[in-house]
Amino acid sequence: AKLYPSYPHLVISSQAAVGTTLKVMENYDKYKFYFRNLPPDPDLNYNVPKTHFAIAKAIGAKKVALLLEEAAWTECARKGCTIQTPYGNFTSKAMKDWVQEEFGLEVVYVANIAVGQKDFLPMLEEAARRGAEYIFVLSSWYTDTITMSKQWAESGAKNIPIGFFGGPNQWGIFYNLTGGKALGSMSIFYDTPDVPPVSGKTREMVKKLNSLGLAVDMSVHYYYSEIYRVKEAIEKVGSLEMDKVIKAMEELQFEHTAVPSKYAYFGYKNPNFHSYTGGYVLVAQFQCGGKPVWITPSELLKEAGFNEEVQKASSVALYKSPEELRKTCPS
Repeated sequence: AKLYPSYPHLVISSQAAVGTTLKVMENYDKYKFYFRNLPPDPDLNYNVPKTHFAIAKAIGAKKVALLLEEAAWTECARKGCTIQTPYGNFTSKAMKDWVQEEFGLEVVYVANIAVGQKDFLPMLEEAARRGAEYIFVLSSWYTDTITMSKQWAESGAKNIPIGFFGGPNQWGIFYNLTGGKALGSMSIFYDTPDVPPVSGKTREMVKKLNSLGLAVDMSVHYYYSEIYRVKEAIEKVGSLEMDKVIKAMEELQFEHTAVPSKYAYFGYKNPNFHSYTGGYVLVAQFQCGGKPVWITPSELLKEAGFNEEVQKASSVALYKSPEELRKTCPS
């Protein structure tokens, strides 16, 4: 903010704690250069995880366990919150409450994951002891989901479906990093040239970056797509006059590589101003040999605005239990 008057610029940051864009709403002239290419908590941790709970319900689970990373970006998910903004208030119940109320799933266990934690066995065993039929992990890159997957596969919870949020589980090499222990687990997943083509740029971008040895997790899609938005905004303005570029950024509808354009719109005059909006995403299950099989219910993808090719590529009917996969996949 101190630099902007003498050096006009843009900042685009992929983090979820709501306070950053709250500053933009409260003092627009000072902080207008700042954008978040991610939904803020509480939106991120409400509208996006609903994909996992829809899957849980569709595969017959009635009882769920929640393992929630303990960090600023998950505060609303862990405790519930009300965020007051100049564009209205956003109230979110704790995840344990809305999962029960909206999906009819009984939450039998909730645990917080400390940043840097390595021993997940006590949580996994307790989830199994309490009869969980689906385990959801609200993780980021601060949660070692590689180690968790290895421990899950050797624990009393190994036959309980487990779904991850953020973290290395979004990488194409994740399955190999776990030594195959991630077989049957689920994750938001876009890191393969065969990913359903959300836009005309999706597969081309993944193929290009994979050829350079780069993983293409959700955050990479977000940042790569923003380069196109900035380019289009500058072309629309016809100059680098930053105040005008910022206005164009707020107004543009553009092709995103991972989500429908309505979820990447910066100009909504609501608590998501200068942020993405959360919605259903592509969740894949790692099946034989680590092959990603997309299992987000196709009707949810249609509701979210994904194109027909994406809808046809994903079906919850393709889900297989971890136990079945261990028995049938070649060792």
